[in-house]
Amino acid sequence: MDKKIKCARCLKFFVLSDGEQQFYEELGYRLPKRCKTCRAIVKQERESEGKITSPEVDYGQPRSTAKEQEADRLFIDTEAIVDFVNTIEEAKGYVKDPRLIFAHLVEEIGELSRALWLFESGKAKSTLIIKELIDIIFLACYIADILHANLNDEIPDRMEQISEQYLKEPAR
Repeated sequence: MDKKIKCARCLKFFVLSDGEQQFYEELGYRLPKRCKTCRAIVKQERESEGKITSPEVDYGQPRSTAKEQEADRLFIDTEAIVDFVNTIEEAKGYVKDPRLIFAHLVEEIGELSRALWLFESGKAKSTLIIKELIDIIFLACYIADILHANLNDEIPDRMEQISEQYLKEPAR
C-alpha cells in the first residue's frame, strides 16, 4: 500500500509507493523522511561541501543496529504534537514566531519551577509537575518543527554524544 509521508525539510506530503517501500526494506534502511526534490537538494548541498553521500547517509543505518532500536524505543509522535500545538496556537490567535514561542517556553519553565516548589512544600501533587513538563515538551517539539529538525533522529544522536562525553573511561 502506498504511504503518505510529510517531508522533514519542505513539510509537503509525498507518496512512497509500495514498490519503493519494499526496495528500502530489502536494503534494510528506514524509509526516507524527505521528498525526492529535497533529497536531491540535500545531496547536492553535501556534494558541494565535499561530503560523501550514500544511501546510509541519506536513510540511516540498517534497522538491526542498536542505535535504530534505541530510536524506535524513544519514538515521540512529534508530528501529532506539532499539529496539536498549531491548532491551539491558531485558536489563541498566536503567530508562528520562534521568538514568541521561545518566550512561551521560558514562561513554561518558570511554571515548572513553581510546580516543583509547590510540590516540595506539600502544596501540590506531582501531577502538576508532569503537566508542566508536558507543556515544555510540546513547545520544544514545536520549535524543532520550525527548525525542520526531526527529534526522533536527533535524540539518539545526542544521547550518544552525551554518553561519549560523560561515560567514557578516564584517560590514564
